[in-house]
Amino acid sequence: MKKTKKHKKGLKWLLKHRTLITIFCIAIPLLIFVICFAFIGASSCINKRLENVYYISQIIAALFVIGGTVIAVWQYYLSSRSDIRQTQIIQVQKAIDLSEYYKDHILRKYSVVRYVYEKVGILDILQSIKVDDMVEFDEKELNSLLSPHDREELKKIQDSEKFAEAILAANIIYRLDLNINAQERINEETKEKTINVATEPLIVGFMSSIVFDLLNCMEFFALHFKHNTADSSVLYRSFFK
Repeated sequence: MKKTKKHKKGLKWLLKHRTLITIFCIAIPLLIFVICFAFIGASSCINKRLENVYYISQIIAALFVIGGTVIAVWQYYLSSRSDIRQTQIIQVQKAIDLSEYYKDHILRKYSVVRYVYEKVGILDILQSIKVDDMVEFDEKELNSLLSPHDREELKKIQDSEKFAEAILAANIIYRLDLNINAQERINEETKEKTINVATEPLIVGFMSSIVFDLLNCMEFFALHFKHNTADSSVLYRSFFK
């Protein structure tokens, strides 16, 4: 922890004094060249003097090349850190936006579906499937995870009056505004009023506007975390259970 703090302080100091450090790096080789040139100037042999000047200039040029390489690598390092940090910020912000999406588009519809499925017994059948066994989410996988008896039972429930009654109750409780085709009838003898609801349009409407829409919203939500466009660590772990 102390090393990390020292490292961050060092980086801040270097970034704050970039101009001074650059001037210093340029001045040092030039100063060395001037000192060496003055020292060599005392030599009586002109050829020896020129040869030494040549070698010194080559050394200084090499130092400049090395310094330029170090600066380029340093700039690349800083740029990479900045890009990584920016990507992390974008992923965190995306996760925060998706948490609101989850609340508005998934959580409410999930409560509706769970209520209906608990009322009619569908949830009991689906809970017999282990979560870890669900991978492909297609019809072939469903047929392999549910027995023929369970599949037949699901079809019976879906076409039953009990299922329609549970949807009607959910429509009132959660204010779903489903398009219900209802007809009022009056018994001529008893004068009692009865309301008959077309169950097939009701069930089809519930499945398409609530269940299928919920599944599409969940797929959209999950794709962002599957492909790492959002940071899953921002959200509660219960989201992914």
